[in-house]
Amino acid sequence: MKVIAVTVGVPAPLNTARGQVLSSITKQPVIERVRVSFSGLTGDQQADRSVHGGANKAICLMPSEHYPRWSEFLNGASLPTAFFGENLTAAGVSERSLFIGDVLEVGTTRLMVRSPRLPCYKFVARAGRNDAARFMLNEAMTGLYLSVEEEGELGAGDAIRVVVPHPDRVSIADYVDAMMQKLPSDRVEKILRNDALPDDRKQLLVRRIEARYDGSV
Repeated sequence: MKVIAVTVGVPAPLNTARGQVLSSITKQPVIERVRVSFSGLTGDQQADRSVHGGANKAICLMPSEHYPRWSEFLNGASLPTAFFGENLTAAGVSERSLFIGDVLEVGTTRLMVRSPRLPCYKFVARAGRNDAARFMLNEAMTGLYLSVEEEGELGAGDAIRVVVPHPDRVSIADYVDAMMQKLPSDRVEKILRNDALPDDRKQLLVRRIEARYDGSV
């Protein structure tokens, strides 16, 4: 497992179905090593901190293996680096191989797997398809959020190592599958008991299951 690209962004206008808004979904690669604080990568900003950023969403990671499948879904489009607005594009990881609460060593940092990156209307605008959010969730190709447990620095090419596996073994994909009503109630209860899953993500999961959420945004 390793980091393929490190990217940061600043708020910029984005045209969406809800009008023009500010978004940091467009990010640029950083060549040099990047300082990582508890709030995220140096140089990275969020336009709406009510849904992005914060301690439990300090860094967004996306598996590089998703890019070919998404290109196919988007009619062969050539996707730029950080198309999904992620900070780290990584090879050899997936939503089914990383578990909520796993502690990762990347460069000189330690990061904890916290929750899926869930799609919003800004991502739908970037993808240019109204069904992009539903596709992301049905395929459990969401990417994920990390908290910073130890500050340090990281860069492209760094290895990603799971140094403290969480004993519950609740994957990021498990959470997404539960949200889409694909898991039995006993497995949902196990997700909700996970001590590394933020409370607001637990509450959101319960609400969406009760509402029989279909992936639309």
